[in-house]
Amino acid sequence: MLMKEKKLLLTIVALLAWWNVKSMQAQDVFPTSDAIWVIHKYIEKNEQIIYGLSGDTIINEQTYKKLYLLNDTTLNIDEGDIFVAGIRQADKRVWVQPADKKDGSKFDEFLMYDFSKSVDEEINFGKKPPMMGWPPNNCFSFECVSTNIYNTTGVVYSVEKNNDNVFLYIDTENSIGLDIWIEGIGSLGGLFFHPLQFPSGFGSPIGYQLICMKEKNHVKYMKEGCTSCFETPTASIENNNIENQLKVAYKQKDKIIKIIFSEFVPGLDFVLFTANGEVVNTFALADSQTNINVHSLSAGLYLYKITGKNRYQSGKLIID
Repeated sequence: MLMKEKKLLLTIVALLAWWNVKSMQAQDVFPTSDAIWVIHKYIEKNEQIIYGLSGDTIINEQTYKKLYLLNDTTLNIDEGDIFVAGIRQADKRVWVQPADKKDGSKFDEFLMYDFSKSVDEEINFGKKPPMMGWPPNNCFSFECVSTNIYNTTGVVYSVEKNNDNVFLYIDTENSIGLDIWIEGIGSLGGLFFHPLQFPSGFGSPIGYQLICMKEKNHVKYMKEGCTSCFETPTASIENNNIENQLKVAYKQKDKIIKIIFSEFVPGLDFVLFTANGEVVNTFALADSQTNINVHSLSAGLYLYKITGKNRYQSGKLIID
């Protein structure tokens, strides 16, 4: 009798474990780690905003995944990347805990997605901060968003399934367009932003649009026509590699970027970008040492890449 009871107990434990695994899988309506979103901004001027999910944190005794505002499409988090918020999910809902502001003020946790709803059902987002990125704030963390906010609601307009992806079309009270959510990816408006729209049906678009997203090196979404969201070099030159072939450094005293080859590779270009991804200038590297004068550049964080001859290197420079 004891043996039968033991077998029954083991069976129950196994069934509970199976049920927990199935429940956890059902709740994964948002990436769990190592994900990058590239978002295109169409307001005032075209630029890209990049977010990445990497690592864990505990806030108010709750475990969250860490979301960063990135300066490039890598998850090598450094001091130039900004911690934006904690992300957690449960019961097909995705919750966001914004980072505390520099002045010490705090936001309440709010609901970002709810994939459990059906058509015509209402979604209560709680105290969801206003959309970021619009003038005059024009920033992409919660730092410049007011904490004096009220409850936000939305209604599910329709639900569709295509190629194993579930699409929810959401009409929210503060939206200027119909937001589209894709299970496992997020909003096609780009996480926190107003979806893309065309004023009066004509003219240039305004708003934001997700152009590509990947999780653990698997591209899960790419807008039609987008061909260069995530660059995959066939060979690389890494700064901290034993076989290092070049060094890139900023010399504050002389206001120059110095590029030095230990073994010169002809046919390479050095491209300098702003932190928002706008090209500042492109320079052909024609010698084992190149000095680039940056006296005219504003102080701040800049990105660079070196490409050509099946070689690739990218990095960040702080110019002051």
